[in-house]
Amino acid sequence: MKKIVMFCLFAALTSLTIQTSSAQALRFGAAKKLQTTTNFTTIVDNLTMECWVRWNGTPGGIRLLVYNGDPSTSGYGYYINTNTAQIHFLAGGVIDVGTGYNLPVNIWTHLALRRTAGTWHLIVNGVQQGWTAGNAPNVPGAPGATVGIDFPGDIDELRVWNIALPTATILNNFQQAANSSHPNYANLIAYYPMNEGAGQTTTDVRGGNTMTLGLTAGVGADDPTWIADSSPVTVPTLGEWAMIIFAVLLVGTAWYKMREKQTLTA
Repeated sequence: MKKIVMFCLFAALTSLTIQTSSAQALRFGAAKKLQTTTNFTTIVDNLTMECWVRWNGTPGGIRLLVYNGDPSTSGYGYYINTNTAQIHFLAGGVIDVGTGYNLPVNIWTHLALRRTAGTWHLIVNGVQQGWTAGNAPNVPGAPGATVGIDFPGDIDELRVWNIALPTATILNNFQQAANSSHPNYANLIAYYPMNEGAGQTTTDVRGGNTMTLGLTAGVGADDPTWIADSSPVTVPTLGEWAMIIFAVLLVGTAWYKMREKQTLTA
């Protein structure tokens, strides 16, 4: 019976370890950035762009988080005004407007920018904010896409979708690594888990659009740095919760049977 209990306990612990998080992230700062000369996508409607960010609280002004296109003339993305902590939506050559959401200091926060049927939304930690915008951006163009320009903090788990993900879908999946169990996995066109931990690039595991640390392929002062402290992608799916509950029930049943046997033989 003790073997049964140990087996069930192992099963419970195994189910809990399914709650894995990404192992690495990238730390940015003054003059540091990620870049690719190819746009994430050229679509301008029915799209979603999301990532985890953690700001260290350093002020200084406008700091781009994620941008697809040229911030002055084309494309779209979001930045933080580090003097006010507010997240801004930016569409190159069209609009620059505050979303009303202030990013907390030293807390991993998930930001999703979505455009659906001509309307932009900001979803924070799976909760849609009250802000909206209806401006149509110019088609994303050169120089490609950039991440974390001068941003004093960390970024992880960047995803770009060619679909406007429903808020409920974002809520159910933002704390999990993207995989084939996601209901819209086929629409994931760019995905950077940022788990390399070393080197001068981070790989797009969906579209192959590798991003370079800094301005050049070589090591430089403008490179963000790898850190072993990642975004909290740790909440189990409903299926994983079912496994955990089942394992705990097994442990409880085995323990009860063992105690019952001990009572009868006492």
